[in-house]
Amino acid sequence: MIVAAGFGLFHGMGFATALSEIGLPQTEKISALLFFNLGVEFGQIMVIGIIFVGIYLITHYANRFVHKVKEHFPVQACLSYALGIISAFWFIERLITVL
Repeated sequence: MIVAAGFGLFHGMGFATALSEIGLPQTEKISALLFFNLGVEFGQIMVIGIIFVGIYLITHYANRFVHKVKEHFPVQACLSYALGIISAFWFIERLITVL
């Protein structure tokens, strides 16, 4: 929880600095930060929702079309590995830019 709070605080300060640089009036900063953060959170919830619906549909229809599949494990394992590979790629890409 402390890491998440620090991460959010760090990004919030960066966004506030960006707002200052573009010349946003002082009275608009709070509403801009609020709506920006609400938009980010909404976007994250939508992405997670789409992923869950996609996983459900894939596992549900995999059993319908492939009658020999007795477990959902192969489909879920493939999706898990795909997400892990994408996450690892983004982590390494960002680590390289920081170093």
